[in-house]
Amino acid sequence: MREYYIWAIGFISFGYIIVMPLSLLLGIASSSLNFYIRAAELGLVLLILFFSVLQLRSNRGILLPLIIFFMIYGFRLINDVLFNDILMIYQSPIYVLGYFFGLTLIPVIAISLLYRHEDVPMIFRDFLILLVAANIMLMLYALIFGNIEGGNAFSGRVQAASELEGAALLGPIWIGLAGAMLASMLFGILATRRGTGKLCKIVAMLLMAIAGSNILFGASRGPVVGLALSILLFLFCPGRIMADVAGGGSRWRGWAITFGIIALSSLIVLFSESSIFLVDRFAKMYEEGLTSGVEARYIIYKTAWQDFLSSPLIGTSYVVSFENSSPHNIVLESLMATGILGSSFLFIALWRALRGIIRLLRGLRGTEGTCLALLAVVQLAMGLTSGSISQSPGLWISVALVTVMGTPESSLCHQAHNRKRRMI
Repeated sequence: MREYYIWAIGFISFGYIIVMPLSLLLGIASSSLNFYIRAAELGLVLLILFFSVLQLRSNRGILLPLIIFFMIYGFRLINDVLFNDILMIYQSPIYVLGYFFGLTLIPVIAISLLYRHEDVPMIFRDFLILLVAANIMLMLYALIFGNIEGGNAFSGRVQAASELEGAALLGPIWIGLAGAMLASMLFGILATRRGTGKLCKIVAMLLMAIAGSNILFGASRGPVVGLALSILLFLFCPGRIMADVAGGGSRWRGWAITFGIIALSSLIVLFSESSIFLVDRFAKMYEEGLTSGVEARYIIYKTAWQDFLSSPLIGTSYVVSFENSSPHNIVLESLMATGILGSSFLFIALWRALRGIIRLLRGLRGTEGTCLALLAVVQLAMGLTSGSISQSPGLWISVALVTVMGTPESSLCHQAHNRKRRMI
């Protein structure tokens, strides 16, 4: 029963981007569907924890800083939502608190109690299957409901509007992020796995094309930045890559794949019959930078920083004072909501996650660990450009996983031994 937690946390991370486009294709989607999907995911995690009670063991405190930060942030959330009636538009108390406590804190605790190093191949397999399914569903939705006539496939952003004005059942960021996450894992497979057959390579390249199309359909800049950072970190990862991945040759394959991606992307831009909206957005950002133009996002960043400075020790609120909005940056949100007191634990947790990512990229858990580390880099980059602490469960699941996966067995055993001695 314990092993089923992998499917549970996988569905929390990626289930929505499978079920929602499928329901849109079937014509049964509604804003309430998200609630039922998330409630089922939470119930599954709690059920697995209940039936695995005899197999529980703490993962040696490696996730303790992250859990402590969540506790501090949770107090802020309860105070703001229940006592000060602070909510972002279209949100309710059960939505905000349920997302954070039910779909973020509890899954991280479940990982701490249930994870074993032998789970890594299953985590890799299940996450890859779910992301492939998500990208296929999203591409089908884009092809059927997107504006693809007359060579205009990538000239806009694909999304599904909600019955609530200004809201979306399926936002473009989700579509782009799904593509970037799958592309990062496929890059890791092609770059590090030796002896991959021709059929597997063809399938991987076809899936890479689907992932790239979804990135263009979503036209969000964050997923592109996240994918680029994951590839760059792989290519320039400090230290030597362990021999059990693919030796030093994996970096050469990584460079070859990177140049292939750049060349293909350039051809698409050069020979496209119409403008590509994602490219236009990057061009506009560059032009505004040259002319000292200011995007709304930067105004929010500046306001969030001022909110932090107004109460640097314990923070002020989980939302920016500017229109009760999200700061779209997990570090700024942490400083703004929990101050230096809470953020110090977040910084320790992120440092441990980054250390785990580096070890995984060096080959500590083989190809599977490398791919999951690349996936985590994409999600962390999104957390710094479009993410929210309380509404990004997939991000924190990945942070928790790379932290425990990137901890050497000897270190874990040493901590477990010390704990037993203290108990005696």
